[in-house]
Amino acid sequence: MAKSRPGRGRSHRNSARTDSRSGGRTATQTARREKVAAMQAAERRKAQRNRVIVAVALLAGIIGLVLLIQTQRDKIDTSAARPAGVADAAGGISVGAPAGSGQPVIEIYEDFACPHCKDLEATLAPTLHELADTGAATVIYRPIAILGPGSTKAAAAAGCAQDGGQFRAFHDALFANQQAAAEAGGFSTQMLVDLGRQVGLDSPEFASCVEDQTYQRWGRDATTEASKRGVHTTPTVYLNGERLNLVAGDPNAAAQLRDAIGQPAG
Repeated sequence: MAKSRPGRGRSHRNSARTDSRSGGRTATQTARREKVAAMQAAERRKAQRNRVIVAVALLAGIIGLVLLIQTQRDKIDTSAARPAGVADAAGGISVGAPAGSGQPVIEIYEDFACPHCKDLEATLAPTLHELADTGAATVIYRPIAILGPGSTKAAAAAGCAQDGGQFRAFHDALFANQQAAAEAGGFSTQMLVDLGRQVGLDSPEFASCVEDQTYQRWGRDATTEASKRGVHTTPTVYLNGERLNLVAGDPNAAAQLRDAIGQPAG
């Protein structure tokens, strides 16, 4: 009969114990690694949430700042300087029949750097002058600035001309010299002062008014008010609060205006 060897049995038992301990250590190490990995994943998720929270807060701050800036930009400064005879902040310059007289009210939104405004002015000017001079209508000129710094300067200078009693002459001179201004890169301060001299505005007060852009805020507020009214392009003409569909360069525009107010050509 074969007999087992005592040494070999002990070796098997020792090997089994060693394997058991090794397996236990491996399981423990695996558990630790899984725990560390889970903790790291949790930290990453937490960091990601924090980044999202910070990004949302920054975005909310930026949106709030933009809204604040826009609100301030859209706010009308009722204390800002305005030209002579302009009763309301951002109001227009009125000629002809007094407001509230019951006569038709014609409002003209125009940008002195706008070629289409120049075209419509060329067609309507004789009729508008006649209606205003005879008191047959109230004509309200609303200079706005949507075509850059030159427009802003010109609108402000028109307010200075109103103070000097030469608004209409200066207004017409601006359109007459629009092309020259465009070729020079826009209405400059010196050009505006020189145009004033050409229509009799040669006083130091007019020059200072133009140079200081005294009515810059008035022009900017007028532009803001125009936008609120839905005026985003020039020229735009209203009759008694209703927008007229007058086309710049149309030779029949003056006749259409007269027909709209029931005032036949004289």
